[in-house]
Amino acid sequence: MLRRTRLYFLLIPALALLAFFLLTNHQPKLAGNSVVAVVNGEPITYGEMKREMDSQRARVIGTSSDGEEPLEKLKKEALSNAVNTKVMQMMAKEKGVVADISYEAFLKGLTEENKRRAAAVKSNQAVFGPEHYGESEYYRLIQSNIAGELKKILQSETVFSDEQLQQYYDTNKEQYKVPDTIRTRKVTVSGVDADAGKIMKDIRSRVDSGMNIDEASSGYGQSAHVEEQIFDAKSAHSDTLGYPILLSKVQPLLQGQLTGVFQENGKYLFAQCIERTTPGYLAFKEVKEAIRSHLAGQAYDREIERLLQDAKVSINEDVYDRIRDQTVQG
Repeated sequence: MLRRTRLYFLLIPALALLAFFLLTNHQPKLAGNSVVAVVNGEPITYGEMKREMDSQRARVIGTSSDGEEPLEKLKKEALSNAVNTKVMQMMAKEKGVVADISYEAFLKGLTEENKRRAAAVKSNQAVFGPEHYGESEYYRLIQSNIAGELKKILQSETVFSDEQLQQYYDTNKEQYKVPDTIRTRKVTVSGVDADAGKIMKDIRSRVDSGMNIDEASSGYGQSAHVEEQIFDAKSAHSDTLGYPILLSKVQPLLQGQLTGVFQENGKYLFAQCIERTTPGYLAFKEVKEAIRSHLAGQAYDREIERLLQDAKVSINEDVYDRIRDQTVQG
């Protein structure tokens, strides 16, 4: 009898431990529409929370060094972003930009958009963007469109006087400085092998000894090429794409100065600044509407910040605590 009683005492803790394990590790998976938190009466679902966690996971894991558990840090930052998004969505709903800001409505829109795109592809119609959207891609597109519409509405609702616009222009005039026009003579030698390097070294040696670029580059046939290249506001985009290294090297040059020899686009090259002129600033009338748009953007940011400060957030602890992420738990 004593042995049987002792056995019972041993079994009770073991059974309790087993029950705890089953309850904590074998709970049903959270559904996408499980409510994690409520912001001013609008729910944030697990699906929305998970999407934020997915987008921030790599950054949080890589930067979590303040002693906080990676999972908890990820959950906090994901919830913060989800709250920001929900506040913006509520503002859009109030302004009539969207009618339904629920997670279910978003998923329905995603399904319908992908069906539309599949039908367009099947009937050989033009489809702009991907043939099929994933949830994250579609979410970014929708949120960007909503933010753009809200800024347009705020721009129409907010009156900026010409005096306000002019004051912003005068205070921030350096933003509207037109890039200097830099006229250069550029020497290129095709190839980056030893022979091409020797030719370029000879040419540069001649230039350094006092020859002008055209004279120094003569006598090498098709191997060496000299041309004028102008860097200005009109060419800035194509220069950035086609000659990013050359652009960075000529930008600080004064008239008569040379870049060093370097390689770009499979060639040796260097350039000399022949002339540098400063066009000045864009006129106020040219940037007036851009300033108005910028100030509307600032008004939008301030309104979102105000709404966030006033937001009432209630966390559903039962659901929040059940959120797991094997990637950050080790």
